[in-house]
Amino acid sequence: MVRSLLGGVLALVLLPSSSSQLIEDLEDGVKLGAIPSEVQSPLSEVVRPLLEVLCPGRVIRGPYLLLGCDPAAPEPANEPWRPPHTVNGVLAGHFQSPDSEDVILSGSRREGHPFRWGGTLLMTRQQGQWKPLWYRSGIITRHCMTVNAAGRQLLVCESGYQLDGHKQHAIYTLELNADGPVQELLLATDSYDTVSERQQQRVESVRLARTGDSPVLRIRLHHERQECRKPWQECRPEDFQVAGPPPGDYDLDYHLRGSRLVLSSASEALFRRLFPALSEYLPDGLISHGEPPQ
Repeated sequence: MVRSLLGGVLALVLLPSSSSQLIEDLEDGVKLGAIPSEVQSPLSEVVRPLLEVLCPGRVIRGPYLLLGCDPAAPEPANEPWRPPHTVNGVLAGHFQSPDSEDVILSGSRREGHPFRWGGTLLMTRQQGQWKPLWYRSGIITRHCMTVNAAGRQLLVCESGYQLDGHKQHAIYTLELNADGPVQELLLATDSYDTVSERQQQRVESVRLARTGDSPVLRIRLHHERQECRKPWQECRPEDFQVAGPPPGDYDLDYHLRGSRLVLSSASEALFRRLFPALSEYLPDGLISHGEPPQ
């Protein structure tokens, strides 16, 4: 349906990607690829016309030969959008409503580590013309899939983050509205290795399944945790013992409820054992309105 609506040059965005995919599978030291991403490589014939709307005559090639707007180009003074300096991915869909024709540009404006090195621009087509709506630093859409939610499309995305010896692989949803995104964290793994405790968590796969009439998002992850029950100064490799759930692969299911993916009641007890810190946000969820995942 999306292909037939967008047509023309933008239809290239929706063609299956191949070995020419430019989007990195390693983000901040975290291997991605659990999500069957629909975000496409930023082909020049697709991205350039969109960037010309944002910075007419000032489209340039930046790092890795990616197109973007010249950082020295004039920018709007009182608008919620800013032009990306580089674009590393593009995805078209019906993000605001079943009838809207929208596109997101995954890119960057020289963001630093706290904002995960990038952001997202949302554009929509009105009366045949593309219009930018907003740009948000820290809203990362390099690896995303779409889920149909009451006619519009919800994004399920992944990103990686590393800080103070902890590696995080985050899975989250994005609801893209005209006034900004609504982001909800589904889970975030935590891998670390200290003198008295070590844990390895990795997301293996994220897939849509179906139970009866309800779509289910199934996240499979690997978990293993060991700890030393001695004073940390006395811990040796042979002193570590399995702690928490036994090492292995585990499935967590999320059911679609309106425009949200909600952890299933059958998965809640396991979630609490795997992610005790995140469990304090159940059942309401960890929702933000444009801030990067923490």
